[in-house]
Amino acid sequence: MTKTLTQDDFKGVHPSIKSAAIDKDGTAYLYPCKASQVYEETGIGYYGYIACSRLIIGSGYDTTNWQQSAIDRE
Repeated sequence: MTKTLTQDDFKGVHPSIKSAAIDKDGTAYLYPCKASQVYEETGIGYYGYIACSRLIIGSGYDTTNWQQSAIDRE
């Protein structure tokens, strides 16, 4: 069973964390930047935006449309 990235993933994390996203392998990360800054398109695909450091949440997340998975903390 795959997990879905939701606002619940922000519970208990530092207020400086502003967004979360999933990579192509189903690993979810927390970011101190807005969702619009998480992914950048390169000539060979999408990658987490390296200038915005990340913290791993876990694995096993749904990779459907992972390039658009980034969510902002509400």
